[in-house]
Amino acid sequence: PSTACSLLSRHGLDSKKGYAVVYDNEYGCSSRYKEFGNALPNQLRNNIAYYVSGKSGKVESIKLVVNINNKTDATKAHTELAHYASLLEKEAFNRNIGPQRLKAISNGANKHWDLNGVGFDIKRVNWTTGKGYEVRYIITVLAGSNNSQRGQSALYKLSKLSD
Repeated sequence: PSTACSLLSRHGLDSKKGYAVVYDNEYGCSSRYKEFGNALPNQLRNNIAYYVSGKSGKVESIKLVVNINNKTDATKAHTELAHYASLLEKEAFNRNIGPQRLKAISNGANKHWDLNGVGFDIKRVNWTTGKGYEVRYIITVLAGSNNSQRGQSALYKLSKLSD
């Protein structure tokens, strides 16, 4: 898990505390929020953070979350998420992110892909306050999948992020 926690360290999203108990048998780590763009009066700037979650010694998911506090800078926020999602796939799987995923991130569209036992999700959550929203990019190890050789390799790469 410590490897997963540090995947984006050299790109400015570092989890300095490392993989630790969050509650019960749930473990995880997260980066600090990285702010960008402009803030409206009495509002926060847009920001992005990186999260890893799983069990003791085993990563189950990694995700990026961009918080859009200033909707006038939403395009920049989606661009930041696409940038970090591209870096994450390159660091975790040594491959470029698919164009369909980049398009879904740009549009803030809810989408799911099951690629050989690894789940890729983009989820938009509108805040009940109406003041903003978040877009999540989530990569998950899918249990019980019947994977091809190539998929096994990607799944193995993600699972090897466990210590």
